[in-house]
Amino acid sequence: MGAVSDRDLNFVAKRRALSRRWNVVGWALIALIIAALGFLFVTSPMLVNPWETMARVRTDSISKSTLQLMAMLLPVVFLGSFLLLIVIVAFQFAAAANERRLIEILYLLLDGGSTDT
Repeated sequence: MGAVSDRDLNFVAKRRALSRRWNVVGWALIALIIAALGFLFVTSPMLVNPWETMARVRTDSISKSTLQLMAMLLPVVFLGSFLLLIVIVAFQFAAAANERRLIEILYLLLDGGSTDT
């Protein structure tokens, strides 16, 4: 059996605790996102409902200043969305590194120290 350091054992214990908590945290985040969308649909439908916005544009019931503000914020929202995508990919790189480390620890335990693959 391979020698596993205290650092590796602590890492595995932390990963185990995090993986157990994720179901609760993940579902809570999904519920929070859905609640936020519902709140926006009720209070500011033009922010999340394109059909509402198009209907108001067709009937000229949107003020010029609101249209200008929406036109100004559109590029900001797109840039923010792409920044968010970059952050998500960066987090995936970190998660993959953690998984590689866990696999190496498992190989140390199961194969007696061989991590050639």
